[in-house]
Amino acid sequence: MEIWNCGQRQYVKLDTLARYFHVGSKPIGEDACAGATFAEQWDAGGAEREKAIAYLKNDIAMTAGVAKALAVI
Repeated sequence: MEIWNCGQRQYVKLDTLARYFHVGSKPIGEDACAGATFAEQWDAGGAEREKAIAYLKNDIAMTAGVAKALAVI
């Protein structure tokens, strides 16, 4: 985010950058995990924890995609 913002303090969301660079997006829908419900889904275990894990994996993939697009990695 610091590289994208060129030192500015107003940060852009990871989802916004990922969509801009066509490297993914946050999951949507009833079956998706969201940042606001992550802890609950993690603590619930089972299928709910699997949704939380998928959410984390997606965030990592988006972060890596954005970093590659910005030639950071």
